[in-house]
Amino acid sequence: MKRCYSLLLAFITALTAMAYDFQVDGIYYSIRSSTGKTVSVTSGSDNYSGEIIIPEKVTYNATEYSVTEIGNYAFDGCSGLTSVIIPNSVTEIGGSAFYGCSGLTSVNIPNSVTEIGDYAFNGCAGLTTIKIEEGESTLKLGNSGYNYGSSNGLFSDCPLEAVYMGRTLNYSPFKNQTKLTSLTIGDKVTSLGYDAFNGCSALTSVAIPNSVTEIGNDAFYGCTSLTTLKIEDGESTLTLGSYTYFNDLFRDCPLETVYMGRTLSYSDSPFRNQTKLTSLTIGDKVTSIGNYAFDGCSGLTSVTIPNSVTSIGSSAFSGCTGLTTLKIEDGESILKLGNNSSFNGLFRDCPLETVHMGRTLGYSDSPFCDQTKLISLTIGDKVTEIGSSVFSGCSGLTSVVIPNSVTSICSSAFEGCTGLTSVTIPGSVTSIGESTFRGCSDLTSFTIPNSVTEIGDYAFNGCTGLTALKIEDGESTLTLGSNSYSNGLFRDCRLETVYMGRTLSYSYSPFEKQTKLKSLTIGDKVTSLSKSAFSGCSGLT
Repeated sequence: MKRCYSLLLAFITALTAMAYDFQVDGIYYSIRSSTGKTVSVTSGSDNYSGEIIIPEKVTYNATEYSVTEIGNYAFDGCSGLTSVIIPNSVTEIGGSAFYGCSGLTSVNIPNSVTEIGDYAFNGCAGLTTIKIEEGESTLKLGNSGYNYGSSNGLFSDCPLEAVYMGRTLNYSPFKNQTKLTSLTIGDKVTSLGYDAFNGCSALTSVAIPNSVTEIGNDAFYGCTSLTTLKIEDGESTLTLGSYTYFNDLFRDCPLETVYMGRTLSYSDSPFRNQTKLTSLTIGDKVTSIGNYAFDGCSGLTSVTIPNSVTSIGSSAFSGCTGLTTLKIEDGESILKLGNNSSFNGLFRDCPLETVHMGRTLGYSDSPFCDQTKLISLTIGDKVTEIGSSVFSGCSGLTSVVIPNSVTSICSSAFEGCTGLTSVTIPGSVTSIGESTFRGCSDLTSFTIPNSVTEIGDYAFNGCTGLTALKIEDGESTLTLGSNSYSNGLFRDCRLETVYMGRTLSYSYSPFEKQTKLKSLTIGDKVTSLSKSAFSGCSGLT
């Protein structure tokens, strides 16, 4: 009984597939609507072969019909079909419409088509090129809809090599297309779905147009040849993945070159631990770089942060163990670094050697603190403040030139920079913070410009090599320290020569008991010497 039922069903299917109302120029048609005067291309008594050009309109019995559909199984099994031209009048391509058309090598889907049925091109063993023309509306593929794990078999067993995707698709038919080497995503596409090109192992490069606002989880997972990614410049944020903890967007992709032209939103960075990434370009439309954005990208050697970026998240470049050069482009606005109140780990384990700091930085934890390999520092002329502890512990620094734009050097800015021998302070600076140069043991001389009105406690404490100090001539009083008992300003400094060009205000003289002091010059702008000014300077002759 079961066998008889199967044979009957197959027979009925065959009759249905061969049913047609008329034939014109070798193409069979079924009337879809007599009143609407629309027809569907269908199968007939003879298989189609060679080149088939489907017209937009066809006339039968003096009535003109619009061709709006290619029906189910219309060209099923037509292995002799080598080319088909689908007109802009067609809105639907039925299930299995071109099933097994092994002679087809390329197909163009016009933007009039709104739906393509399951298995429409399944088994087209010669099909290498698909063009889905550009269109605003989403193209529905298959009856299975858009859901994880389902399959519409649209291009199963097709050796696709080149795909032009000009529209948003509700479902990805390109998963595991292992021969695909050329992919073009048109600028009408707004999203790439889950698994969009998962397993396309021959893809080497991909460009994401700025029309795309969302890329689903695992979209390029397993693209094991994908080395180049371009996310084109755009104002809008691009959302990557939807899982809370991971999205595996580029897992197993050996990315080497990334152009990031837009701000990205994600729960887990898709570029994290891309160890082969050697070239990263951040476009000037990007406004923020998220947490862990390039964490673990150990192949990166240099990074430039454009002035469009206003914030960089915690641990954004943590673990980039090859990163030696950083350029923060010049800009007026403050660049916020990290979002953790106590630790941001922005450049943790990065052996930075060269830094261009072109903007004032805002942070709770300095990303450059204890960068012991840092030997070259350039501070741009848009910087207005050198932040607290910003280069604290950078023992490899030997010289620093502070530009005229800077008005304040905050506490501990260069504390522990034991290799620092030369610092140039411009006439724009009005304050030097607490412990700013504390422990800079190689610093031998220092000039304090007359613009400075205040120097914090312990500013030069532990500068054991400091022998010469010049306080430039000035009318205004220079306030030294704030501690009522001891400001420790020059503690452990072996001052030998002091030029005092201004009146000083303090609660505790920073020069008291400087026993190595031999030469003291008091300038003619000084109006008073406060208590104990040079008490205990036993070396003065």
